[in-house]
Amino acid sequence: MAIELLTGPSFISLEAGPRPRRPVELGYASLVLLTRFRDALRATAKLFDACRKAERRAEPMKFRGCVPPLFFFDRTAQAEWDAKRVARPTFPEPYLAAVAKKYPAEALAHSRLPETIDDVRTLLTRIEVRRAARAIPGFLEAIAALKNDVAGLPAIDAMMSVADDRIVRAIHPPTLQGVRVLLDGVTDLDGLHRLLANVLPGRRSDSSKGFSPRFQLLKPSALGDDGRLPVGMDGANHWLFGEQSPLAIPMERGEHVLLLGDPVCTAYWPANRRIDGKLEMLERLDRADVTAWLVQRCPKLPTSAGLARVA
Repeated sequence: MAIELLTGPSFISLEAGPRPRRPVELGYASLVLLTRFRDALRATAKLFDACRKAERRAEPMKFRGCVPPLFFFDRTAQAEWDAKRVARPTFPEPYLAAVAKKYPAEALAHSRLPETIDDVRTLLTRIEVRRAARAIPGFLEAIAALKNDVAGLPAIDAMMSVADDRIVRAIHPPTLQGVRVLLDGVTDLDGLHRLLANVLPGRRSDSSKGFSPRFQLLKPSALGDDGRLPVGMDGANHWLFGEQSPLAIPMERGEHVLLLGDPVCTAYWPANRRIDGKLEMLERLDRADVTAWLVQRCPKLPTSAGLARVA
């Protein structure tokens, strides 16, 4: 489009270019698809509930737990029988076709799930989309309800378990040191462990096998009244494991609280193991900070001299 301006004896022609577009934030742009995905999961859950009712009517003995395997007295014969007999269709078959006639809208939503799952899984690799998904009411609950029945949902459930924008207060009582860190895209506690090992003191063992853990990851409940951590297997009930999500770390006052003790079991990570996510240091906790935190939790905490000997 040309614009002409009259300036004295001559004209000036200005060529107006296209109006620049504002960049659209990906999380906001994904809200419509994510909401439709949640609605499709809810419709599929309704369809599957009807299939389960049909299954209970057709096979009531299956749910009474009173029918033993055919060759329950002979494991070898039972294994041969299981290998030769025709495999039964997996849920929701063989009831889906009949139930779908009664629930056509829900059946249509279920039929479109596979391609939608692929799109959602691709989008959820971005942190801004995961933030938007968590803000949708019922999104996580809809995934949890069907993750054992719909292919592809376990992967999405794992992606939603990634720790984004989570603050972790990691405390190492033996040395009265700790840190407050912000997690971004950390998928499991093994990854968090490796990241923490670079910013906190502790035992380290490098060999040709790989990297050996520096710490034993513990819940705050492992802390004794005297500020000490349990020794060896005594604290097994309070352990956190590497395959767990950082979201499994208990929360206190809006922050995840993680205790670090001496490693109990020997384990190695491959030296070339990929670590997903990153860690941002917010605050380094000194002896005074950790001691003040311990005083609030441990009524039998020793005196300052005793703390020095413990450390």
